[in-house]
Amino acid sequence: MNARPVFLLAIFFALGACTRAAPPTIPTREPTATLMLLDSSTGDLDWSRDGKTIAYTKRTRDGYFDLWTMRADASQKQCLTCNKNFARRQRGGIALRPQNDWIVLVAQNDDAPDPGLAALASIGLNVNLWALKTDGSLASKLTDVPTDVRAARGVTQPRFSRDGKRLAWAEALGTASNTRARAWGQWAIALADFVIENNAPALKNIRRVQLGAQHGFVATHDWSPDDRAILFSGNLQAGQPVYASDLYEYAIATEDLTRLTRAPDDWDAHARYSNDGKKIVWISSAGLNGAFPDLRATAWQSRLKTELWTMARDGSNRERLTFFNQPGARDFEWFQKNVAPTNQVAVLNHAASPDGKKILANLAYAVETGSTRFVLVMLDLE
Repeated sequence: MNARPVFLLAIFFALGACTRAAPPTIPTREPTATLMLLDSSTGDLDWSRDGKTIAYTKRTRDGYFDLWTMRADASQKQCLTCNKNFARRQRGGIALRPQNDWIVLVAQNDDAPDPGLAALASIGLNVNLWALKTDGSLASKLTDVPTDVRAARGVTQPRFSRDGKRLAWAEALGTASNTRARAWGQWAIALADFVIENNAPALKNIRRVQLGAQHGFVATHDWSPDDRAILFSGNLQAGQPVYASDLYEYAIATEDLTRLTRAPDDWDAHARYSNDGKKIVWISSAGLNGAFPDLRATAWQSRLKTELWTMARDGSNRERLTFFNQPGARDFEWFQKNVAPTNQVAVLNHAASPDGKKILANLAYAVETGSTRFVLVMLDLE
C-alpha cells in the first residue's frame, strides 16, 4: 500500500444552534465542571458498561503501546499485556464487552515491518483483532490478516453491540490510490457475531459493507442502544478528501444511511450515542482549521485541532462541549497549567460514564519540538 493510513487516535480519531436541554445520560458542560489528569503517553480507551473499569493503551519504555486497566477512580492501574507472549508490538482499538469478561483490541503482527511510533495508538495495517480476558489470563486471535508490505490490509476501531453478541470494526482492504479522496485506500465496515466456543471467543458470520460513492476511509464508533444502527465516520462523497470526514448512521436491517454532518473541511469522528440514544457526542475540527496539506504518515497531526461536541441524534441542536483551543476559556487555562503550554490540542477518542456525569478523553497536543504527546483526562460534570 503506497499511502500508510494513520487513524484517529483513539486514531489510531460542526457548528450549529446551541441548546441547554439534554437528557441526564448526556454529558453537558457546566461552569463548575472540573478536569483531572489520569495518565500520560496514552492512546485508545473504553469504559465498561457498569462504570467500574476503564481500559486504555499506554506507551511504555519499549516504545510500544500496551493495554492497561484501572478503576473508575483512577486506582489499581495494571498492565495486561506487558511482558506477555502475544502480539508484542503495537496495540490499540480497545472494546470492552458489556459482560466485562473480554476485551477486544487491535495488535500488530509480529512479522510486520516495524513502523516505530508512526503507528501510535490505533494502528490499522498488518494487524489483527485479538480478544483478551479482562484479567489478562488468556489471549485469543480473532482474525487472520497476513502481513503484506505492498498491499497492506488490516483492522481497526472494534466496537461491541450493547448486548455483547456482535462486533463491528473498520477494515482496510489492501488497495491504494494516488487521489486525495482515497489517499488511505479502500475500506469497509465489518460486522460479525461474537461467540464463545470451548471457552474461547470466535467471530462468526462475518459480512463486509462498503458505503458511499468512493469506498474510502471509514472508522466505526458505536452501536445504537437498540443495536439496530452503527455510528461511523468516513469520506463517502465523490471527491471528498480524507480530512473532511463526516458522521453517518447506518441502519443494519434496512441499509438506510443518514448523513449527520456535512461541513466541507471539518474532521468529524469518534461519535458515541447517549445511553438513551437521543444524543450523540463526537469530536470535530469545526472552526479550528481542519484541512491537512500533507496526508502522509503522521504529517496530518501538525494541523489537527478538535473539540468535543454534542447534538441530537438527527444532527440538530449542536453544542460545543470543550474549549481546549480557545485562549481565555477554562479548559484552555487548565491545560496550559496542568499539562503543557501549547496552541494545539486535539480531543480524540472518548467515552462517558454510564450515568453521563463524567467523560473520559484522550487528548493529543503539540510541543515545541514538533512532536505530539498524549494525556488521558477525566471531565467531571458534577
